[in-house]
Amino acid sequence: MPPQLAIVTPPSILDSPRWAWVADARAAAHDDDIPFSTFAPGAEPDVWPPLDDTSRGGIVIVVMSGLFAMALGLALWRWRLDRVRIT
Repeated sequence: MPPQLAIVTPPSILDSPRWAWVADARAAAHDDDIPFSTFAPGAEPDVWPPLDDTSRGGIVIVVMSGLFAMALGLALWRWRLDRVRIT
């Protein structure tokens, strides 16, 4: 039987004292279902600015596209009814 080789894992960066707070935050987030962050507590950057609720451009585009599709469907339906068929 061949000898078993021991698998040695290198130490994690989270094992160093400099990054110990990350391991603590990860453990706390896992226990309390809090989103994990690599930033120090209280130092999270404001990456996502608040969205404006005043823009209604998307709604206007959807409504106008629906009206255009309805008008095109009606026009094609009437064209199909009015065309001359050779029987």
